[in-house]
Amino acid sequence: MNPQIVTNKGTVIEDPPIARFLFGDTRIAWLWLIVRVLVGWSWLQASLDKLSNPA
Repeated sequence: MNPQIVTNKGTVIEDPPIARFLFGDTRIAWLWLIVRVLVGWSWLQASLDKLSNPA
């Protein structure tokens, strides 16, 4: 991932530090693991309700 973009005028646009930390730092992987498990669990619960409902 390239952390900076150069415009046609030559201006350098860099990613914000918080974005670099959240999406580019391996130390935050545990947070994304928790988020993915919780989202997956809620998706699974919703799908099981839809499958078991005869309507």
